Amino acid sequence: MRRLPLLHSSRRGKLREVKCFISAVFALFLSSAVTIASANDSENAETLTIGGRVSNPIPIDAAISLGGDNISISARLENQNTESIQYGFFAYTQLFQKFGEAETYADKTFSDLRVEVDGKPLALTSDSRAFFLGQDITHALTGAGIAPIPNAGVDDDRLTSVPEQMGVKLKDGSDWEGQVLYSWQTLVPASEAREMTIRYKSLPQFELADISGARFNRLVGQHCGDASMVAKQVRKMKPNLRAVVLQKYVAPVSFFKSASVTLTVGQPTENSLGAHPLLALVCGVTVPNGSFLPIKGVIGESDARISILVISAPAM
Repeated sequence: MRRLPLLHSSRRGKLREVKCFISAVFALFLSSAVTIASANDSENAETLTIGGRVSNPIPIDAAISLGGDNISISARLENQNTESIQYGFFAYTQLFQKFGEAETYADKTFSDLRVEVDGKPLALTSDSRAFFLGQDITHALTGAGIAPIPNAGVDDDRLTSVPEQMGVKLKDGSDWEGQVLYSWQTLVPASEAREMTIRYKSLPQFELADISGARFNRLVGQHCGDASMVAKQVRKMKPNLRAVVLQKYVAPVSFFKSASVTLTVGQPTENSLGAHPLLALVCGVTVPNGSFLPIKGVIGESDARISILVISAPAM
């Protein structure tokens, strides 16, 4: 199993605190024209990687739907062989830590992950691992009765019984990184097809940005947009708006094998931050980039990951 690098990032508070933060900073921005500092690229972002053994049948009718923070990934698995084929899929988190009760994303395990085949739910197998300084310490923790998932409230007596790791004594449940792996299988009979749908709540990067600032320009450019044109579109919808909420969603689609993907991005009245989504940018989509939401288009020869930038008006 591939080990992903740990993203060292700060966390800005619980969801309710984030809403208050955005409202307060936005008000301050309007009143005093204070320049908003850029956030770290990976701040408040937790990613899920999805893959599998998919050679024949090759996925067709691949689609991604983003509604608020909810991602739906679907594909039709068509078996043109004369024998049934069993296919296996997996999803795994990046390495993550527990920083405290003030985290925006307290649960980074994607425990809401659901998979359906032809509308029927599949049973998922899950496995949790713990790493310290690059070393797998899962057995050392479970041997002491401690779950591998980082937990600041771990029992001190049990932690004391864990042997030193790499010459270091663990002090609390935030000392190590955790990772969760999910897997599932589906059988595609000969000359038949199955529709597989994967659903989960995304944990995107988000930040407040000045629409005339370098950070806004850079993120818009990374998503194949023209920053000046996008800023004009934002002002057309919200004439007095000077700062926006940027959310970057990453949909992992490596098992699509570079197939064309139909992308749909909805427009909820209010997202999880209390902001109002206005438009979205995605490289390679057939609709004009930076189009007002909702949008629906096609991405030809998709990359292993599709990045979607959603621009929203902050909660007032």
